[in-house]
Amino acid sequence: MVRLDSSLPNFIFQFACILVLGMVTMFFLEHNNYMQYWHKRLEIGNKRSKYNAGVDRHLKQNGFNLKEIERPRILCWIPTSPTNLAARAKSVKDTWGKRCDMLLFFSSKADSSFPTIGLNVGEGRKRLFNKTRASLRYIYQHHINDADWFLKADDDTYVIMENLRYFLSKLNPSNPHYIGRMFTTYGGYNTGGAGYVFSRKTLRIFEKAQDEGGCPLKGGEDIFVANCLRSQDVKPVSTRDSSGRETFFHFKIAPQLIPGRPPHGFLSNYSFPLPYKNGPECCSDYPNTFHKVNPEMMYLLEYLIYRVKILWVCKVYLKSEIQPASKVSIWEIS
Repeated sequence: MVRLDSSLPNFIFQFACILVLGMVTMFFLEHNNYMQYWHKRLEIGNKRSKYNAGVDRHLKQNGFNLKEIERPRILCWIPTSPTNLAARAKSVKDTWGKRCDMLLFFSSKADSSFPTIGLNVGEGRKRLFNKTRASLRYIYQHHINDADWFLKADDDTYVIMENLRYFLSKLNPSNPHYIGRMFTTYGGYNTGGAGYVFSRKTLRIFEKAQDEGGCPLKGGEDIFVANCLRSQDVKPVSTRDSSGRETFFHFKIAPQLIPGRPPHGFLSNYSFPLPYKNGPECCSDYPNTFHKVNPEMMYLLEYLIYRVKILWVCKVYLKSEIQPASKVSIWEIS
């Protein structure tokens, strides 16, 4: 009879115990790592949620409705000239103009390669009202049903289309709206430099005013537009945000942001509503338009607004007897 070594069962038992203990240890280590990972992800997620909540709160404070809305269709039309196509008009076309639902350039001469729509008008500041009349009539005859809103902007005006869509989303294009930067002289008008927007209803009313002879035959382009619409009881309104800050800018923006600097005399005397103050609180966090922007600045604004991104860095310091060691988490806010 063969006797088994009594040490063999003990060895098997010890091996099994070690195996089970190792598996349990690995389970707890993996679980601990898993929980640390998700706690860190939760920490980052909470920070992002706070960031997003801040953006949402800011939008609500500025009167924006965050519920899902129908996207307003905007036709952008730009009065320009043959001499401005290569630089100014091209910079609009390359930058913010790409975000319009339809983009039209009007000039005294047609250019199919750009393209521009040629009008039977002369060039020059004194003839701008003729160009505007002809442009709006062309849009009325060919594109009245292609958009909800019709934005006029100069070829040295930069528009943040997303902000403008938010602004217009609160309004009904079937009602007579005339939106822009209001000054109180000449009975009240929206300055052409900052750009102005017609609702579809207002475009119909403007055409009616021209047919009925309610429009003057000369004068400043933007004042001419206001007089035409006033004859039909359509008037400009304030477009400041809920904190009283401007959203359409006729003059260069940089000087207006300097605290304590006296504002331009026109802004001091004829803004609506008064008073007007320079400094950071002059200007909304959600601006719509900037005027007096040269082609180089068009491309710079495009880069700063749509391409520059911010890296948020979070440092967690760990206790150490020698020196603080830092663990750095970096994520991008897009």
